[in-house]
Amino acid sequence: SGVRMSVFSFGGAAGFALGPISAVALVGWLGLAGLWVAMIPGVVLGTALWFGAKGRTRVGTGTPPPPPLEVLRKLKGPLGLVFGISVVGSFAQKAVLTFIPIIAHRAGESETAGAVVLSIYLGAQGLGTLASGYLTDRFNRQHLLAAISVLAVPTHILAFTLAPASPAAIVMAVCAGFLNMALLPPIVVVAQEILPSGTAVSSGIVMGLAWAVGTLAIPVVGGFADAFGPVAATAWSMPLLLLGALFAMQPSLRPYSRAR
Repeated sequence: SGVRMSVFSFGGAAGFALGPISAVALVGWLGLAGLWVAMIPGVVLGTALWFGAKGRTRVGTGTPPPPPLEVLRKLKGPLGLVFGISVVGSFAQKAVLTFIPIIAHRAGESETAGAVVLSIYLGAQGLGTLASGYLTDRFNRQHLLAAISVLAVPTHILAFTLAPASPAAIVMAVCAGFLNMALLPPIVVVAQEILPSGTAVSSGIVMGLAWAVGTLAIPVVGGFADAFGPVAATAWSMPLLLLGALFAMQPSLRPYSRAR
């Protein structure tokens, strides 16, 4: 369900939100050589999970995974559409993470100020995924994905173009982060319904693979940033999020628009 997916995603978003501030604090305390300390919570929790879940996990469900040709066929159709929505959402997120610190630095702001904005953006993503999980189970998913994609354009543009770390820019960072991760629950739930015999495969396609593909466009924006400045380059690239709205309203996604 969307709620279960949102709880899972919230944990990741919360961890991401702590990252920038924690990294700056660790570097200020121990220097770059002390960043290894950031591994300790993950190692401790991973070890606890290993022993806590031992003997309680199930391997497989008895349902054979979908053959590769079926996955490719779905990827050409509705699965490819939600994959595309995830790609442009990932691109917007990576643009924020990459260029907001650069924009803040060029404006004379401190590294801490840039890190705070990133943490606020990522923290808002956690709230966005929780809210969207609830909405995914109750509203038309096509309309939800389209509305989020459209609203994400002006909020991301303003997050880049307003005075860095100003109150207005922080408000827009909150709105942009909220909307960006609000895409995830409906994307994953729809992907799993498209390929019910391969939920792990479909989730991997619309999360891991899509996120990696979205990142590939960042060097292109970097090239434009060198030529025209990071503010102009990022602001002019954000309308790509409108592709998400276009993909979301395609007729092939109509069978998956309502919660089952």
